[in-house]
Amino acid sequence: MVFAWPTVNRDDELRTVVSTLRNRRGPWGAVLTGEAGVGKTTLARAAVGAFAGERRWAAGTESARAVPLGAFAHLVGVSSPMDAASVLRAAREHLVADGADIVIGVDDAHLLDRLSATFVHQLAVNRIAPLVVTVRTGEPVPDAITALWKDNLLTRVELPPFTRAEAVSLVESVLGGPVEESSANRIFVMSEGNPLFLRHVVEGALEAARCVRSPGSGSSAARP
Repeated sequence: MVFAWPTVNRDDELRTVVSTLRNRRGPWGAVLTGEAGVGKTTLARAAVGAFAGERRWAAGTESARAVPLGAFAHLVGVSSPMDAASVLRAAREHLVADGADIVIGVDDAHLLDRLSATFVHQLAVNRIAPLVVTVRTGEPVPDAITALWKDNLLTRVELPPFTRAEAVSLVESVLGGPVEESSANRIFVMSEGNPLFLRHVVEGALEAARCVRSPGSGSSAARP
C-alpha cells in the first residue's frame, strides 16, 4: 500500500515570515534556521509563493561555492571580468532592471560563496527586495549571512523539531488512524521529532511490514 505523505504545515511560522515581506520599515524578510529536515525549504518556498510580485530563487551548493557569485549566476547575468565592487553593483542593477516588485528566496545560505553572501547582505542593507533565507543550524555560516539577523536586517525564525504530539498527529494523518502508544513512543524517539527523519522511520517500517512471515507457511510473503 502506498501512503501519501502530506506537506508539513507550519502555519504560525508561515504567517510570521509572510508578514515580514510586507514590512517596509523594519526587517524586510526572514532567515529560517534549523537542523536538516525540519522543513526550512518548504516553508521558504511557501512564503515566497505567497508574495504578490515576481519571485526569484537561488540556492547555495557545494559545487557553486567554488564560483564567485555562483549561486546567483542564473539571475544576474554578470559574466565579463570586473572587480568585486563592480560585479556586485552590476548584479544589483540587473536584478531590478525591469522595476518589478520582487521577492528573493535564498536556500542553504550557509553554502554561499563569499561574494554571493556579500551580495545577499547588500540586498538587505540597501532594501533592494524582501528576502527569505534558509540556514542550516550547526554549519559554518558566512559572516555576511549571520549579520542579516544580528544587525536586525531580517527577522530570524527558528524551526524546531516537532513535539511528540505533533509527530504522532502527522503519522496518524498518514496512516489514517490511531497509533499504539508503544509505536508512537518508538517513532518519536527514533526520529527525534525531525519531520524528514519521521518520514524515513515510518516509510521504513511500512516497507518492512510488506514482507512478513505468513502464519503457518514458514515462508515470506510480500504484501501489496
